[in-house]
Amino acid sequence: MAAMKHTIAVFLFAYLLNQSHGEGTLGSHAHLFSDEVSDMAFPDGFMWGYSSAAYQVEGAWDEDGKGTLIFPYIEPPAKVLPTGHLDNINEKGLAYYRDLIQKLKQNNIEPFINMHHADNPRPIEDEGGFLTEDYIDAFVDYATLLFENFGDDVKWWTTFNEPNQVCSGAYDTGGSSPQNLHPGTGAYICGHNLLRAHAKTYRVYDERFRATQNGKISMIITESWTEPATNSSDDILAAERGSLTNYGWYAHPIVFGDYPQVMRERVDMRSALQGFNQSRLPVFTDEEKEELKGSYDFLAVNMYTTVLATDMEEAPIEEIGLGSDFRVHTYQPDDWEKTASSWFKVSLLFSHSQMNFPFSSNKVVPWGARHLVRWIRDTYGDDKGIIVTENGYKDTGNEMEDLDTRGRYHKMYLSNLNDVIYKDGVNLFGYLAWSLMNDVEWYEGWTTNLGHYHVDFYSPNRTRTPKQSAAYYKKVFGKVCESQKMRLSALVLAAFCGLVAQSQGEGTPGSHAHLFSDEVSNIAFPEGFMWGYASAAYQVEGAWDEDGKGESIWDFDAHNNPDWFPEGQNGDVGCDAYHNTEVDIELLKRQGVNTYRFSISWPRVLPTGRIDNINEKGLAYYRDLIQKLKENNIEPLVTMHHWDNPRIIEDEGGFLNEDIIPAFVDYATLLFENFGEDVKWWATFNEPKQTCSGGYDSGGFSPQNLHPGRGAYICAHNLLRAHAKAYRVYDERFRATQKGKVSMVIDESWVEPATNSSEDILAAERGSLTTYGWYAHPIVYGDYPEVMRERVDRRSAEQGLSESRLPSFTEEEKEELKGSYDFLAVNMYTTVLATDKEEAPVEEISLGADFRVRTYQPDDWEKTVSDWFKVVPWGARHLVRWIRDTYGDEKGIIVTENGYTDSGNVMEDLDTRGRYHKMYLSNLNDAIYKDDVNLIGYVAWSLMNDVEWYAGWTNNLGHYHVDFNSPNRTRTPKESAAYYRKVVTSNCLSESGLQRFEEHEFSITLFFCGRILSEFQERIQLLKKLTMTPPPLDPPLLYLRQLQNS
Repeated sequence: MAAMKHTIAVFLFAYLLNQSHGEGTLGSHAHLFSDEVSDMAFPDGFMWGYSSAAYQVEGAWDEDGKGTLIFPYIEPPAKVLPTGHLDNINEKGLAYYRDLIQKLKQNNIEPFINMHHADNPRPIEDEGGFLTEDYIDAFVDYATLLFENFGDDVKWWTTFNEPNQVCSGAYDTGGSSPQNLHPGTGAYICGHNLLRAHAKTYRVYDERFRATQNGKISMIITESWTEPATNSSDDILAAERGSLTNYGWYAHPIVFGDYPQVMRERVDMRSALQGFNQSRLPVFTDEEKEELKGSYDFLAVNMYTTVLATDMEEAPIEEIGLGSDFRVHTYQPDDWEKTASSWFKVSLLFSHSQMNFPFSSNKVVPWGARHLVRWIRDTYGDDKGIIVTENGYKDTGNEMEDLDTRGRYHKMYLSNLNDVIYKDGVNLFGYLAWSLMNDVEWYEGWTTNLGHYHVDFYSPNRTRTPKQSAAYYKKVFGKVCESQKMRLSALVLAAFCGLVAQSQGEGTPGSHAHLFSDEVSNIAFPEGFMWGYASAAYQVEGAWDEDGKGESIWDFDAHNNPDWFPEGQNGDVGCDAYHNTEVDIELLKRQGVNTYRFSISWPRVLPTGRIDNINEKGLAYYRDLIQKLKENNIEPLVTMHHWDNPRIIEDEGGFLNEDIIPAFVDYATLLFENFGEDVKWWATFNEPKQTCSGGYDSGGFSPQNLHPGRGAYICAHNLLRAHAKAYRVYDERFRATQKGKVSMVIDESWVEPATNSSEDILAAERGSLTTYGWYAHPIVYGDYPEVMRERVDRRSAEQGLSESRLPSFTEEEKEELKGSYDFLAVNMYTTVLATDKEEAPVEEISLGADFRVRTYQPDDWEKTVSDWFKVVPWGARHLVRWIRDTYGDEKGIIVTENGYTDSGNVMEDLDTRGRYHKMYLSNLNDAIYKDDVNLIGYVAWSLMNDVEWYAGWTNNLGHYHVDFNSPNRTRTPKESAAYYRKVVTSNCLSESGLQRFEEHEFSITLFFCGRILSEFQERIQLLKKLTMTPPPLDPPLLYLRQLQNS
């Protein structure tokens, strides 16, 4: 890629000076980020999950030795330590959690354990709970017990959930059990002891368990984003104070070792004025500060909503309370979207004028999510990562159809969190939805609900039923990736700052616009998507006459017509896969694929093609290959026939002789008997169109037994009948026990009308129906397409033939054919344009004359080394959508081949083969999510360079280079292998894998219309490290906050 010169102009609008035209409010929140949904997917390895809490879901409040809680039911501390102390361990409680954890691990679900979720044991609370220092040792003992019992299986721990709610609600302002209220002092004492208990627990893990258990520990802190109500510096500072005295109350100590300075100064100041001989906010010792500092392995936040903050007058000195200490008034505008919690109003933790429950109102404010995690990053760093540990939507009653409420809520919040990852560069690594099911929402009971599953609380079974939101959230899980949209010329707006990037000079990507003109989709692929590679026996195996293998039609051609192959480049040795099973399995493992499509050589297992001569060594080779695939969690997709008829069968007429039908059925039955327990995906034939048209009609493929205008029809008729009978044998004898799927692989180029004329549109449809439809129509509907039957019958009659050149199925055969598929498969590579053409003279007997379609490809379409093969990504989407619309997709559609061909030994193929796969996959992705096509898999052709039939190895489609001059046939990965591996392992398209990070020149011009933001220049430098989408700059609000604080 040529170096590019970019001129970047950065405009800082005079937002701070004159944008507002007066104070103005920020209530509309449009000045920051819109609620337009981002389409980008999430990073590879992103943690997706659900949250719950013991008291809210477990029940069994007094069973199996569990003690009493401050809430009158159940939580973990009392379940494992009924009195809260180590001298009374409840083994049944430990057994319950051990069983739960083991079952989660068995199902590949990572347990994320919270040790305390507002659930003190009652005896502990009777002793003072968090208001006494004795609590610290008791909690450390409890935590140690958990590490000892569960630490080998649990890698994610949090000591406390929402300590700001626990301490403020339970001991100060009210709203949470135990309601032991000491306004203006209780929350500070509670918070102080809780933080010390956390730090000591963290250090115990450090010293005794981390080296062997390798887990991570932190604390979960809840926070609503606090947005300044106006642009005034007073409100901006009030908002910052609100965040620091809520989230920062607990985050500051575990990150930096002490409380936020603003909190210390204000509480100390008011305590002194109120006549206290020491601050109401306790002080950590130097040892405690060291113990606290860095006592976290990740930052966690529970988020739900946003509040607007205003500064308020200093409260009378005699008022002792959190609100007067922090001097922040928060509220939510009435016109913000409400949920079932809107009656709470807001979390007025900081207001001395009004105090309700210390829970946030649950109004829907998606843009606040992005601001909040970015503020956490800017204040506390994100080098250890940030995770959203709760977020959810609250409604009332038993709403099951919650897609437009709860589903939309998650979508909008996740979109903003996606933006914070890719546009703001925040290291956000996980999202846990609250909650899996409706539960006991503390004092609200089940009058309000946040679950994705409805619970029938009036049934003794507490039956769980999925809501619409459960299906939506599950679908989100299938879209996990790390790619971001690439725009080489981009306009990015963040608040009132802008970046404009313009490309200049000849070396810009615009020179490839005709190849990559489609905008790349960035949504990932569905959960369970099949990713694989394909190969074919003759092309890779070699060992053409070893271990009893019979001769195939391609072996015959190679030895009797060697000039048909360039310089002896045939399949005698090929890639020598027959002797390199272990090597090739290792390549597949390295690539991370879950599927390997390969073909079995009919003459290798039946040398004469007949069941009376079975080659056990041939069966043993495939048995070993299949077992090794299964051992490595790679699903075999086995093609029974990939163009390599046994020569003896061909001498008897091959597919022109209906005797091939029982011979093929015997062969297929042998495969089912030997491999069916391990093989769940079968294809009877690969590309029958090429076999029949190329082998028996128009030429180009072995056996070159050509009968123009007749051969292809006879071949296809026998092939389809052989397929149907093999399918029914599987139905009758094997399906019930083996539970596999059988189909046929059909190749097709998308046929696009060359113009909008009705003639060309009909010609294009005719083209598709007489290529893909020739074979798909019978296996789906039981007979050939009507247009094919009508045209061949008519032209045959006009030619004086007594019967049609297109044979007819009997009624019994139609029934046998109809529905003889368990999935639809398509090999796709390119697209053609179609025009109608004049009727051919009646004496012309050919497929072309029968179908009356002329196809071509424009000269300016991107070429490959094959004349027929041009790169047309958008055709992929059209093709699978057409298949769905014509044949349905309820059984699923798989792309069983797709790849890019070049010549020679090209290793640096990222800009060709890599981009080819990305653009085709992007269009297939759109077919899934925009067109709702049930596409279930994608199999790339091919794992390695191979023998491309009569082209030998002059044409290459492999992701691995093969040294055909080496006796070892050494495999070496190309650039495309690394790219495809990234796609497969992340289950999505990956932009970063397509970048070589070449040096780019940038000339930067800055125009300042207000204060200079020094970090603007630092962000610009990121562009030199390849950010093809320039990162947005932090809004002036953040700068003003930093300025005011300094």
